[in-house]
Amino acid sequence: MPKDRTAAGFILACVNLAPPRYLLLKNALHGTWGFPKGHSEKNESLMETALRETAEETGITDVRVIQDFEFSDSYEVNTPRRGAYRKTVTYFLAVTPSTAHVQSREHSESGWFDFDDALTRLKFPALKQALRQAKARLEAQAT
Repeated sequence: MPKDRTAAGFILACVNLAPPRYLLLKNALHGTWGFPKGHSEKNESLMETALRETAEETGITDVRVIQDFEFSDSYEVNTPRRGAYRKTVTYFLAVTPSTAHVQSREHSESGWFDFDDALTRLKFPALKQALRQAKARLEAQAT
């Protein structure tokens, strides 16, 4: 099995709306919803990866990272191009003041959803758990 791969991204919230909205992107290849993320490049920190991938996939660069939030998920991947490997994705939490964004060609749909709608769209239990933890962290910060 080739070397493990790392990826990173953001659970991105617009808290200027009531209730807050979360950005989800629908993958054009496999049709599942998720957060902006991508593979790390050589010598790139996970935070640098998350910032770069979010900018590439959404055009969003105006983010304020919420400290003390990190969620990682590891799973096996097998693709025709890269073969089999173990992938670990780390998500950080950030807020942005606007819902304006662009949609990359990697995605067939994108949108800002309230917590319940976002949770319904997410297929994978780990992503649901990450969203729940992000919501709890934002609520804790607001008090």
